[in-house]
Amino acid sequence: MEQELERLDLKLENVEEETSFPLPPPPPPPPPVQERTVVIEQQGGTNIVIRFLWMLFIGWWLSGIFYVVGAVLTALIITSPLGMIVMQKLGWAFSLYEGDSGSTVIHAGDTTIITQKKNINFVVRYLYFMFIGWWVGLIAMSIAWILGIIIIGLPLSIMIMNRMGKIMTLAA
Repeated sequence: MEQELERLDLKLENVEEETSFPLPPPPPPPPPVQERTVVIEQQGGTNIVIRFLWMLFIGWWLSGIFYVVGAVLTALIITSPLGMIVMQKLGWAFSLYEGDSGSTVIHAGDTTIITQKKNINFVVRYLYFMFIGWWVGLIAMSIAWILGIIIIGLPLSIMIMNRMGKIMTLAA
């Protein structure tokens, strides 16, 4: 009986050796890290000295004209899209501010990624301007003009005027 047990044990060992699974091959080494160059396109703006001289001699009265023309065009329903465009250009009229185009272009190797800001519905923007935007814009423009008179308040004045299109028409 002992011999038979030994023989069964040997058979069991042989069966275990035959059914053992081979180890998987080691994973391949990771690929070398590639450097990626990301370029964000930006256009240079107008020189700050020229912007200051423009604002001092032309911008303060031209922005008032832009406000009145834009408000009249927007109030007339047919020309309201043109009025919204004029309102968005108030920063340019005041200090030659070009603003951003609303899109960002990123080049990464052979890939180009373009992102754009989403605009708010025109009807919502129109209703906002008719009920809220025109008087908020008038208050903001008055504050900007007063701050523009004071040299210390000049940077804040320029910042407010550059954002007048967003304040008045919810432009993106």
